[in-house]
Amino acid sequence: MNERHLSTTNSVTVVVRQLRAGAVYSKGEVTLQFDTVELQRYRIEFRADLTSGSWTPLPGSEQIEGSGGPISLDLPVGSGSRGFYRIVLLP
Repeated sequence: MNERHLSTTNSVTVVVRQLRAGAVYSKGEVTLQFDTVELQRYRIEFRADLTSGSWTPLPGSEQIEGSGGPISLDLPVGSGSRGFYRIVLLP
């Protein structure tokens, strides 16, 4: 019985970046600010409730191109309502 043993070696580079994000509520508006990576694309999504429903892309923020610096967006919200936002990294 002939046995063959094959092997190979591959290198993988992983880059991890910490991006900051924050939100401030003032006078019926949420200002969302987040760091971006140059030429990377993002989408902002909203959800009224975390236990049901689906995430909905916010109109006008379906495809935001990163500049390599922070981006600020003013997002209107209804009075007395609450909501959840997320920043989605697009392929």
